Amino acid sequence: MTSKTTRLAAASLLAVAMPLTQSPTAVAVGAERDASLTLARAQTDVITRDILLAATHTTVLPAELRTATRDAIASAQAATTGARDALRDAGTSDPHAFWYAEVSLQDALTALEAASAEIRHVAGRVSGTDEPTAFALRALLDDLGTLRDDVDGTSGRTASRDRGAGDAVGRGHAADAGTADESGTVA
Repeated sequence: MTSKTTRLAAASLLAVAMPLTQSPTAVAVGAERDASLTLARAQTDVITRDILLAATHTTVLPAELRTATRDAIASAQAATTGARDALRDAGTSDPHAFWYAEVSLQDALTALEAASAEIRHVAGRVSGTDEPTAFALRALLDDLGTLRDDVDGTSGRTASRDRGAGDAVGRGHAADAGTADESGTVA
């Protein structure tokens, strides 16, 4: 049995706490988070295009370099898929699922950082060998950096990061890269 005082205290606490979740600040933070999630989800689609473009260019590379490049692209694909799944789960209002989504976002951020490092490494190796492939890898690297920043902002972490070496800057620039013909030339 609970005492009358305990019930009154619990009811008072509930009465004070309920409006806080509906306050303009709480709604604004929720709207900002939803906008960040939408941007990050759209960025995963941009990266999927980058991955397809980069993969089409690898056929002209020497065997060893082609294998290393395809492995790096596969890492980027896995990291992007992990980020997409974490972003899907992050839109929840359930506190337990929200906590799980935060952990998943942190894991996705780590995977994106590792994939970026791997892409940066092979882009440096490819640079003198095949410029269309190097361009596609730099576009992928830049868009991975943008997604990493978006996931970082969504998850609540605020540290800024070096997005790596790349020529093209900005969200969605890889769509401007065109498509490759049989020779690997970007049109």
